[in-house]
Amino acid sequence: MTSASRTPGALPRPGVAAAATEEIRSRVARLPGLGAFRDWLRGAAVRPVTDEDASGFLVGWILAEPLLDVFFRGSPAWTGNVCQGALRAALEPFDGASVQDAYAPWLRARHLDCPAGGGYAERLGWLNDSVSALFRRAFVRDAQVLGVVFTPLEVVDFIIRSKAEAIRREFGRELWEPGVRILDPFCGTGTFLARTIDLGLLDPNLEYKYRRELRGNEFVPLFWHVARLNLETEYWRRTGDYVPCEGVRLVDTFAEWETEGE
Repeated sequence: MTSASRTPGALPRPGVAAAATEEIRSRVARLPGLGAFRDWLRGAAVRPVTDEDASGFLVGWILAEPLLDVFFRGSPAWTGNVCQGALRAALEPFDGASVQDAYAPWLRARHLDCPAGGGYAERLGWLNDSVSALFRRAFVRDAQVLGVVFTPLEVVDFIIRSKAEAIRREFGRELWEPGVRILDPFCGTGTFLARTIDLGLLDPNLEYKYRRELRGNEFVPLFWHVARLNLETEYWRRTGDYVPCEGVRLVDTFAEWETEGE
């Protein structure tokens, strides 16, 4: 890698990033555990899962794992989440160090930028910025087709509080009450749902809401997994208990609504 290909701490240039992504993709395609991982993902998903979905998930995970490790390290979700086990089994023979070289300066810079002493919201903003930048550079076509956008946390919090106030004013209800179901139909990495927990709006009835009425849909397998890690970690932070997240589904929301409307 030459100094002309990247500047210290910067993402690799598009051509370099594309080459690195394709190198990882070609190696993932030869993994002996790819078929078993695809079958596991099909069992976990609501929508159909293709070979490309499974391999793309693994490619994205290889690139994003150093960032996610910084954010989730210490959370029981990082070791206890069932998808974590499936990913590790599929990637056991894979050595990602060499193929991550193109991103190494940027990853090191992001590690240094992570607000280790900051609050959860500040660290979540760091994670969203990092994953968004990585996905848009490593998966250019997917990012364009899917319209990958992460809402700034200040906007997220404003929307959540505004919705809570509107429900209180118009219906005389609180978000934490049974029967007030919360659904994010395109939840990404779970920011809106995690912030709803972190803001304390569900605290009077958190266990019930987490297990039964806090729901999210996501189409991208990598984001679906991060969303579940996010909610599991946030619930653990609030309660001290690790409870697997069952409320975030790998599903095509548009296709599901079209089916229900038939």
